[in-house]
Amino acid sequence: MRQSVDGNDVDRYGPRMNFGRGFGTAAACALAATALAACAHPAVAGKGSLSDGVNASGGAGFGSAPGLSPAPSAGTSRGSTHGSGSHGGSTTTSPSAMPSASQSSFTYPPNDYHVTATGSCAWDTDQIGDLFVNVEFTIDHTGPDAADPVPWGMSNDANNYNTTGTSATLPKTFTVRTGGQAFSASAWPGHNVKFTMTISPTGTDSLGTDNTASVTLKFPANQPTADLLTPVPCA
Repeated sequence: MRQSVDGNDVDRYGPRMNFGRGFGTAAACALAATALAACAHPAVAGKGSLSDGVNASGGAGFGSAPGLSPAPSAGTSRGSTHGSGSHGGSTTTSPSAMPSASQSSFTYPPNDYHVTATGSCAWDTDQIGDLFVNVEFTIDHTGPDAADPVPWGMSNDANNYNTTGTSATLPKTFTVRTGGQAFSASAWPGHNVKFTMTISPTGTDSLGTDNTASVTLKFPANQPTADLLTPVPCA
């Protein structure tokens, strides 16, 4: 039997449904919802696709939207996925150690002050006949420290003449002039006379055996020319 619906019923209750067809559709929807609930998995960050939430008829399904994967962090960690139960495990790769460069060492020589005779010797007299002798020496320094001024003194084994001075800068090659005694009274002419220089370093000096230098002059017996240096054999 068909029922008629007047305009008042439509306004009051809305359009009436076809209960036979509506019940079938409701039952199908309930069955589909039960199937979806049974197959649902917990949401996994960074996994899933849009097709998981769409039913066969194209309607959007219900459920949690898949989470967003975290942005990869800068550095040496690299994400890797293993198995079906966990994702996002990280494997840290350590940079290989660089081989250390071999370090060379250098040993500085010890600080040392020393004096040597150069083998240059000469003599002469002044206008009144006083005798003088010139003997050349070199004072030097080795080592990492800067050289300090070096006091020095020269003497001989024939009389008590002793000449002193200071070398302010090194190395220093210079001539020591000594004498002043009358030629006729001097102990040098016709003799072998040893002249010795001794230095007295004020800075650190590792060796003391090279702080003296000696040279022997072989003086002729004849008086040298006035104001003219004449070489004298020395060694």
